[in-house]
Amino acid sequence: GVSFSNIFPKLNEKLVALIMTLIGIFLALWADIEQYEMFLITIGSVFAPLFAILLTEYFVLKNRKVQANMLINWAAFGIWALGVGLYYQFIKMEFVLGATIPVMLITALLYKIIWRYTQKWKYCKA
Repeated sequence: GVSFSNIFPKLNEKLVALIMTLIGIFLALWADIEQYEMFLITIGSVFAPLFAILLTEYFVLKNRKVQANMLINWAAFGIWALGVGLYYQFIKMEFVLGATIPVMLITALLYKIIWRYTQKWKYCKA
């Protein structure tokens, strides 16, 4: 509702939030729960490894700056894709901790290792 009211600032934010809530409730009552679960798994599989890489980059590999000639970090993209695949494997195993935490830890560790031991990533001190 808040995002919608940002697009249309003249609308009352509380009214838009109420309408969006009612739409969400209506959809939840008639939506197939298995499709909704698959939707949530898909979101988790994409964002868990992505945020693991972003958090590792920000908190572990501090003071790094991407060089201007490097627009795509292919190694990070590959690790992200591997993380997406790992997420689905952990879902199939019905791992006790779920899939998100182990995948984030493994992805972050792989990103750190690959970053440290390759000079192909075009990083420099900020």
